[in-house]
Amino acid sequence: RYDEFGLIIAAIIPTRELTYDPIKNLIITAVYFALLISILFILMVLLTTTRRVHKLLNAIRLSNIKLRSAKDALRQSEYNFRTLFNNSSDEMLVSDMQGNIIEMNEMACETLEYTREELLKMNILDLKPAKFGQKFLENRNQLVRSGSLIFDSEYITKTGNLIPVEINSRLLDFNQQKVVLSISRNLKMHNELERKVLSAVIQTEERERERFSKDMHDGLGPMLSTVKLYVGELADAHTSEEEKASYIKQVNEIIDEAVSSTREISNNLMPRVIHEYGVVKAIQAFCNKINLTNRIKIEFNSIGVDQTMDKNIQLILFRVISELINNTIKHAKATLISINIEANEGKIKVEFNDNGIGFNT
Repeated sequence: RYDEFGLIIAAIIPTRELTYDPIKNLIITAVYFALLISILFILMVLLTTTRRVHKLLNAIRLSNIKLRSAKDALRQSEYNFRTLFNNSSDEMLVSDMQGNIIEMNEMACETLEYTREELLKMNILDLKPAKFGQKFLENRNQLVRSGSLIFDSEYITKTGNLIPVEINSRLLDFNQQKVVLSISRNLKMHNELERKVLSAVIQTEERERERFSKDMHDGLGPMLSTVKLYVGELADAHTSEEEKASYIKQVNEIIDEAVSSTREISNNLMPRVIHEYGVVKAIQAFCNKINLTNRIKIEFNSIGVDQTMDKNIQLILFRVISELINNTIKHAKATLISINIEANEGKIKVEFNDNGIGFNT
C-alpha cells in the first residue's frame, strides 16, 4: 500500500498445490513428446538402415549370381578347351622351361604309349634320341627369343619305336609361369598320306595314257590306214575318174572324221573348258552332262577354287573327280553323288560321297 501515490498493489500468490500440477503435467508432456520424437527418429533410422541393408543384401545376392555364372562359364570354357585339347589329331605336350612335362592330351599318351601319370614324371628329353639333346637346348633358347618355333624332330615311344615329327612350339603364360606348348604332327602318317595321294595321281595319269593310246590306236589308226588305202587306189592307173572322185570324197570324209577325233582326243587330254574357264566350270559341265541321263544325280559345290590355279593341278583335279564319278557309276549302284571342293591357304580339300553299296577291302 502506497498512500503517497494513492496506489494499492494487490498480488495473488498461489499455494504449492496450485503450482505443482501444471509443472508436473508440462514435464510429463515434454517427456512424452521427447519419447515420441525419439521413437520416430529410431523408426526413421531403422527404416533407412533396413533399406540400405536390403540393398546391400540384394547387391550381395546379385554378386553371388554373377560369381556363379562366371564360375559356370569358366568351367564350361575349361571343359570346351579340354575337349578340343584331347580330341586333337596331333600330339600336344606342355612343359616348363626345363623341359619337365606338366600337361598332355590323350593323343600324346596314345602315340607315345605312356600313361598320363608316367608322362607327368618325365622330361621332354626322355622322349627324344640322344642326338637331339644339344638341339633341344638350342631350340629352347631360340624359342625364348622369338616366342614360337617350328622344327623337325623325333620321339621315342615306350616300346622303342622312332616317330618322325614336325613340332610347332609356342611360349605361353600358364599358372603364373612360362611354359612351352608343343604341337607335334606325325610325319610318318603325313608321308604315308602323301605317298597314297601320289600313287593315286600316278595311277590316274597311267590310265589316262592307256586311254590316249587306245583312242589313237582304235580311232585315228584305222582312219589313217583307210586313207592310205584310198590314196593307193588313186595312184592306180586302172582306176576310173568316177572311182577316183568317189575315193576323194571318201578320203575327205575320213579326214574330217579324223580331225574331229583328234579334237576330241585333245579335249580329253586338256578339256577346252578347263583352259578357257577353269576346273570348276569343267567339273560342273561334266556333272550336268551326266545329270541329263537321269540315271544318277550329282550335286557339286566349290569354295575358293580360283581359275588362276596351275593348269596341271586343275587337270589332275578334274581327272581324279571324273574317275571317282565313273567308278561310282560302274560299281556303286548309287543314285546320288555329292562333291565338295574347297581351296584354302594353298591346300585343296575334296569331299566325295555317294549313297552306293560299297565293298569290303
